[in-house]
Amino acid sequence: MPSVVRLIAAMLVAVALPVAGQSAADVTGRVFDAGSRAGIPSVEVKLTPPRSTNQPIRLAISGNDGSFVFRQLPRGRYMVEASQGYKLLYRSTVDTAAQPRIDIPLQRAR
Repeated sequence: MPSVVRLIAAMLVAVALPVAGQSAADVTGRVFDAGSRAGIPSVEVKLTPPRSTNQPIRLAISGNDGSFVFRQLPRGRYMVEASQGYKLLYRSTVDTAAQPRIDIPLQRAR
């Protein structure tokens, strides 16, 4: 009987280890003019996780100083997009495990 208990305990530890490595944290960022570095308010920032995960798409709106935050975001790789209305202004990928801050520099249209 003790060997069965040990086997079950070992299986539980094996299942729990990958989950423990997937920690969540706040991820901050800022949308700003690339030339003047002034913050740009009211920009929608969208983080899209890989399709293989069951995580939802996250949205944030930049504040008056261009800052935004995603609370308790699971660490991993995401596509980040910034838009105003229907116009896409920026698209890139980010790995939040390596880069917990997302800076989005935007160029003025000429």
